[in-house]
Amino acid sequence: MKSEIIAWNQELIPSQTPKLKQASLVLIFGERELLAQKGVEFLIQHYPQARIMGCSTAGEIYKTQVKESSLVSAAISFEKTEFKLVKVNLDDFNSSYEAGLALQKKLLNSQLKHIFLLSKGLNINASQLLEGLKEDLPPSINISGGLAGDCTRFEQTLLVYDQKIQDNFILGLGLYGNNLSITCGSAGGFIPFGPVRLVTKSKDNILYTLDNTVALDLYSTYLGKYAQELPSSALYFPLALIKGEQKILVRSIIGIDKKEKSLIFAGDIPEGSYVQLMRASHDNLLEGASMAATGAKQKNSELAILISCIGRKLVLKERIEEKLEAVEEVLGHKNFIGFYSYGEIAPLKTQSCCELHNETMTITVLREK
Repeated sequence: MKSEIIAWNQELIPSQTPKLKQASLVLIFGERELLAQKGVEFLIQHYPQARIMGCSTAGEIYKTQVKESSLVSAAISFEKTEFKLVKVNLDDFNSSYEAGLALQKKLLNSQLKHIFLLSKGLNINASQLLEGLKEDLPPSINISGGLAGDCTRFEQTLLVYDQKIQDNFILGLGLYGNNLSITCGSAGGFIPFGPVRLVTKSKDNILYTLDNTVALDLYSTYLGKYAQELPSSALYFPLALIKGEQKILVRSIIGIDKKEKSLIFAGDIPEGSYVQLMRASHDNLLEGASMAATGAKQKNSELAILISCIGRKLVLKERIEEKLEAVEEVLGHKNFIGFYSYGEIAPLKTQSCCELHNETMTITVLREK
């Protein structure tokens, strides 16, 4: 396996001259408007044989740098590994669950090792998408990836499938065979606070009331003067969805309905479940990045894909690159790219092949044996 990672500025000038002309796969993450202009055309020129997979972001990760209004790419040439890149269009299905199941059927065979998933970041129920994707999936197959972003605008997200750039795709990259070693790590850093609250009214990923209190009013109380900046300001206060004694999933708001006074999350908030508000500190978030890298670390790794929540970026601000330096210290190299997302997908330790997360750092490390 050979790879090269490159950052492209607003004028699409690369940080280094692309050399891996024989690349068979290119991952690209970048600012929405730049992607929609000529970013993909540049990749086609430099990597004429490659399949292209990517999405819009809420910020780009290049080595230990956090970038804005740029593109980052990883060109990969596999020597012993087969892969398959497929898409499904959400318009063709009645639910996110059905779309996930259809994507799985396109990828599944006896040699499937791992699925890397990119999805639109708005107007989707990612929990149901993953349930469909995991339906009867062998436990040996893990899934990682994330939801596309759109800075703090929450207007539109884009997916890149070869030369096509649209907003209603779900993309799946199937990796096959035993010559590829893939490890994943995921960790948070947000801590629950305040009372545990009962979800008294919800439907799928839409939350109406907590303890019979209107959810939007409750959030507005905590946010104070920042309530007018919803939904982006709610990223500072995600919800901890409590599932059993040991399992907590974090859910962030991706939209609000002022008429219904409801909150729209990236994943399900089941009625009858219990939740707590969460907040973060800088030190906890930095420790979370190190823990995620520790979970994904393997010897002689060749490439790491980092996907982190936009909420972590907003909290850390000028200290954001310290998180990437912590990852470099653990992995022993900085041959990694990634993006800030509206949701992260990775295994939850050893409990499942994948879960939808918010406010986490997730890392997927690849190495050919």
